[in-house]
Amino acid sequence: SSARWLAKWPGKQLYDKKKNRRIEVIKGTVDPKNPDAIYQVDGISGATLTSRGVSKLLAYWLSDAGFRPFLLQIKPSG
Repeated sequence: SSARWLAKWPGKQLYDKKKNRRIEVIKGTVDPKNPDAIYQVDGISGATLTSRGVSKLLAYWLSDAGFRPFLLQIKPSG
């Protein structure tokens, strides 16, 4: 269900330490042992077009044309 898929997003990082956008929806399941797992979300089985659409949405809105300048000014809490 979409609720289960959305539950996989908390804790994921949008940008790396060099402030490059890294978050992505991958094909299949994220390997938690992969050092890049913090930037990856499982793809939706049988919904390749939806996964690609989400990836394109992330690429745009997390870029300089979207909200990147604003997001990089926000200090993480905790």
